Amino acid sequence: MVSARFPPGAVYADLVPFLPSFHRRPAPPVPERLEHPAQTGVRLTLAMAALLCSALLLTRGVQALRADALRTQADAQTADLNLDAALTLSRQATRLTPDDPAAFLALGQSTRTLWHLRRRDDLRTAAVAAYERAAALSPADPQALYEQARMYSFARRYPEAVRLLGRALERDPNNAGLVLELARDQEQAGRLDASRASYRRCLTLDAVPECDRSLERLTSGAGVPVPVPQETK
Repeated sequence: MVSARFPPGAVYADLVPFLPSFHRRPAPPVPERLEHPAQTGVRLTLAMAALLCSALLLTRGVQALRADALRTQADAQTADLNLDAALTLSRQATRLTPDDPAAFLALGQSTRTLWHLRRRDDLRTAAVAAYERAAALSPADPQALYEQARMYSFARRYPEAVRLLGRALERDPNNAGLVLELARDQEQAGRLDASRASYRRCLTLDAVPECDRSLERLTSGAGVPVPVPQETK
């Protein structure tokens, strides 16, 4: 006979709450899993590495901000014609961020300006070193090579400018502006056939009016410039 306490048809699971406590089997306690000392050491090592990486990134970020501020100050000094002060600030920026191509490009610009004024070999060498460092740090960007070419073109050393523009075009062969600069310097260097070819190449890349006018002038033979004497320093 079923007790009135239990409804007819009840299954064991329904009756568990009504059974005496000695019928219930408590779940065995889950033993605490102890970590092997080697695993603890690995975790600590990874945590320390993460902290060091964070500190390094923070330091580099601060240095980059300081370098940007120095370059801004250098630009202001250049605008005020304090060129030696601008060069000093640009050098300080490269020491803070030795892997930043923009810092070395700015250093090249500051040094180039002084070289144009003073024509000292040490300044030219320093400018070249800065531009080459910028080019090495950013191997796909032609700007550092282009700026170095402009340095020689301004000094009327056209063969060196042509060589550097050729290197720049290896990085960006479809840049019509670079091809136009190359054609100009080839023309000034007296390499007229090469200049015509470059002006034609420029027109295939973009409809640049100067390329069209210069090509017509060189093809007709009218107004061909006399090559400018090259500087030797």
